[in-house]
Amino acid sequence: HFGYCLSQSGSHWWKHEWFAEMASQKAQISARFWLSVGDQETETDVRHPPTGLLQEISQIEGVKKAAQTLEEIGGTVYYNQYHGGHSTKCWREELGDALLWLVKEGGSK
Repeated sequence: HFGYCLSQSGSHWWKHEWFAEMASQKAQISARFWLSVGDQETETDVRHPPTGLLQEISQIEGVKKAAQTLEEIGGTVYYNQYHGGHSTKCWREELGDALLWLVKEGGSK
């Protein structure tokens, strides 16, 4: 079990309905989550090779749903929507702030 989670442009679109249902059946949690996504991660109905896995909802929608689910079960969540896309440059730019928020008492940014 983890007390902190940093998820940058996480694939929360994958099995998003299953995640919400599974999480709602678990005990309350007290973990801290930094979830971020770029404002340009808007694609829907995309097939991902080599599996052909279908991404029905956008990265943004998936991350927002995950944040809401985690808050509903007691997690402390910081949702960050940055300007940009699915890129290591964007993730690198927010990494320091994300790590500081995760370990800072009280979690205010």
